[in-house]
Amino acid sequence: MKKYVDILLQHKKKFFISLLIINVIAVIGVFQIKLNTDFSLFSTKESNYQTLLDDANDSFGEMSQIVILLEDNSFETNDVAELRGFQEKLEEMNNISMVNGVAPEFISSNSGQVQLTSLSATQLRTYYSQLGDFSPMIEKEDKVYYQFTIIITDEFDQDDITYIETEIEEYSYDFYIAGDVYNQTKIIQYITFILMFLPPLALLTILFVFKMQIGSLKATILS
Repeated sequence: MKKYVDILLQHKKKFFISLLIINVIAVIGVFQIKLNTDFSLFSTKESNYQTLLDDANDSFGEMSQIVILLEDNSFETNDVAELRGFQEKLEEMNNISMVNGVAPEFISSNSGQVQLTSLSATQLRTYYSQLGDFSPMIEKEDKVYYQFTIIITDEFDQDDITYIETEIEEYSYDFYIAGDVYNQTKIIQYITFILMFLPPLALLTILFVFKMQIGSLKATILS
């Protein structure tokens, strides 16, 4: 142990510079990591399902989508305007090509196109109850759920997801979001957080333990 300490003291500048260079390279390396969260990597090869999906994409084009489900305790008339305001913000986003949701600007009726905000909660509930399983509004176990299906472009990214989540949080709804693009983006966020958080935490823990045992901060850093 004494030899080890003597070598460190004799060449402390060299060791310090080497350690600094290694840490700088390590930090740069963290930002160079590329994460591939394509779920298709886990699918079996020569799958009938994948073949049918590829044929459908060739015929109709690929359409990535995200589904947003808002949860509410009750459906009141003031919710109609709120829901329309939220869907309108989605429709105005550049990287969203289409929104099929509970609050379009107009809905079709026997008398023609009717503006959504001119309807009461009772009228809209009656309208959607006639759609059965295709209704974007579902009432179950004293809860009301509003569904928004969003068709996104290839440019849709993490910033768009953050914007959507921020907009939802302005309302009083609990929400759930699903979709491959959303899941992949969240996985990247979690892994990036782990890579950025755990190494510094581990280093601080090691320094703390060594400092408690050695007693000298300088000797701890050299160790």
